[in-house]
Amino acid sequence: MLKAFNIRRHAALFCHLLAVCLLCQKSYAQHVYNLSLSIEEGLPAGTIVGDIRTGVHTPNRGFFISESKDSYVFKDLEINADTGIISTAVVLDRERRDQYEFVAATLTGEVIKIQIVVIDVNDHVPVFSADKVELTVSELSPPGTRYELEAAVDEDEGQLGTQGYRIIQSDMAELFKVEYRNGGRNIWNLDLILTKRLDREERDCYSLTIEAFDGGIPPETGRLQVKINVSDENDNPPVFNQTEYQALVWEDALVMSSVCQVHATDLDLGDNGLVTYEIIRRQNDQNEFFIINKTSGIIQVNKTLDYETQAFYELIVRARDSGAQPEYSSTYVTVRVLDINDNRPNIDVMFLSETGEPEVSERAEIGEYVARISVSDSDLGEAGRIRVTLEGGDGKFTLKQIDDFLYALCVDSKLDREKEEFHEVILVASDFGSPPLTSQTTLLVKLIDTNDCRPVFDQEEYTVTVSEDIPQGSSLLSVQASDLDSGVNAAILYSIFPSNHLVHIDPGTGLITTAARLDYERETEMHFLVVSVDHGTPALTSTATVIIRVNDINDNKPVFKQQLYNVSIPEHTQIGDCFLQVCLLVLCVCADV
Repeated sequence: MLKAFNIRRHAALFCHLLAVCLLCQKSYAQHVYNLSLSIEEGLPAGTIVGDIRTGVHTPNRGFFISESKDSYVFKDLEINADTGIISTAVVLDRERRDQYEFVAATLTGEVIKIQIVVIDVNDHVPVFSADKVELTVSELSPPGTRYELEAAVDEDEGQLGTQGYRIIQSDMAELFKVEYRNGGRNIWNLDLILTKRLDREERDCYSLTIEAFDGGIPPETGRLQVKINVSDENDNPPVFNQTEYQALVWEDALVMSSVCQVHATDLDLGDNGLVTYEIIRRQNDQNEFFIINKTSGIIQVNKTLDYETQAFYELIVRARDSGAQPEYSSTYVTVRVLDINDNRPNIDVMFLSETGEPEVSERAEIGEYVARISVSDSDLGEAGRIRVTLEGGDGKFTLKQIDDFLYALCVDSKLDREKEEFHEVILVASDFGSPPLTSQTTLLVKLIDTNDCRPVFDQEEYTVTVSEDIPQGSSLLSVQASDLDSGVNAAILYSIFPSNHLVHIDPGTGLITTAARLDYERETEMHFLVVSVDHGTPALTSTATVIIRVNDINDNKPVFKQQLYNVSIPEHTQIGDCFLQVCLLVLCVCADV
């Protein structure tokens, strides 16, 4: 735009000069010439550029210059209007102004268009906009990834401008290369190209120097320090410091007590390297006896443990990072529960009776087995050894040890159910733990009755007096016998011996009743035996004597022996003399006549 302005200005001045020449020399012919000159930039002031006279064909004595004294032409050039010699007034700089144009006119009317081209010399070096630059390259960037850099600027032109780039200093030059291409108008595009995949965990920073060079001889260069920071990606899973962990824990460990600690590291950074832990419960510990602190990896007891229920756990612990697409790894943690003396001995009793109940016949012989006793303890070692003792039993029983965990309860003396039907036996089992634990079982052993006792009447002789007029079926008396045996052995039946048709006895209750009417006149007293018999096998019996006395009542009219008595008495019989005696059955009745 400035050049166009200058040309218009020159043209205006030239027209002004041309008009002057026409006024002064109307008879001269008009000629326009072009004069092209050149000079290298950077030459000292006063260096001759050229002579205007070489642009005309006729001698002349001076020139009119189209530029004013304050124009850029006269600032940079010295123009001798008399001689036409052009020289530099200052050191020219092509990068500031690459050409000068003005018009000169002679008094004879000739016009010379003068163009002075400033020739470029290699006086500038390629310059980057900054001495250093930092790039961030993802470690997952594939080979061939391009990173555009700002190209170096060389104010020289053509071959003297920037011609290319190269890496001259690098500790890992094989990982990178540079490519450049001319973008036109002396503008170069510069790309730094990744040739191999990077690994931040192996190295997180690289430095290299890119040199820009021009086409000078020797070439001028500029340098750019490039620092490459490798950015982290989540390309590493967490790694445990052990492939398997083994831990021991006492079964009485308190809830939330620590069992062990797992540890995994992740070579990634930030969230990509932030590891958390969890227990995978698909296969084991579904009841969550253990928990894990997700940040510290400390495994803790979550519920009360019991060696006897489960003595071994195999936990699968998974570590995961906190990346957007997390990586995982797993390890095994085996936890063995250690036994303590927390279980009392267990006593199991099996009675050998037919019913399986705690009973034994009172006829059992000394040494006969009553029950089988087995003992056990879920604890281990000394805590699992057991001794058994017997308490109570009234000296009727003893223990016989068969092996370490098996005993027999035996009869130790004569048994008698009638004296003591039940015997309380206490079995005490103690382990050898520290402190020892004890358990006991109380057995109430029942003696089974045998028919070894006879029925016994509460009286040896029963006597009753009754009136002869009691109705048939009246109760006379009740006999009662008892049997120290039990059950069927104590069930008693009653009978009369010998049989008597006048009385009857209820076999179950012993109630004696009349079986017919009594008659004092026929029988004044009855004697018989009552027999009691139990239901044992064999049956046992006993007897008692029963005496029934019959009281007479006035149940008969007087009866004369004869229906007719004939008697003769002499007269003059004295008063009081007996002359007749009559008799009523057995009774004799005397009467005065």
